[in-house]
Amino acid sequence: MAKAQTIDFIRRRLNTYGDEIQVTSEKTKDVIDITGMSFVMYVGPSKTPDLYTDYLYSITGTIIDAVDGRVEFAPTMEQATQPDGTMYHEVVMTDAAGRTRTVAMGKYTYY
Repeated sequence: MAKAQTIDFIRRRLNTYGDEIQVTSEKTKDVIDITGMSFVMYVGPSKTPDLYTDYLYSITGTIIDAVDGRVEFAPTMEQATQPDGTMYHEVVMTDAAGRTRTVAMGKYTYY
């Protein structure tokens, strides 16, 4: 089984700038072209969530540079207004055929 990238984010409360990731191949670790893909970041209190029921909010990703595999996730003000503490995120990529893959996961800390 392939493992998703571990990426930890630290966010100051009330900041709505985007958190950026670069999607890479699970096998070669090379950057992949993400043209035609879509992305959702799920954020919640559980390290091993059920993506459909156990998350606080989700953020739709915006592709910054498809060829360079760069996508960002900018929370709304409501999403950025969280108490200090650590939650967890999981980024799911969906291709044109509807197949999904977790491409990143890790801590999501508010301070």
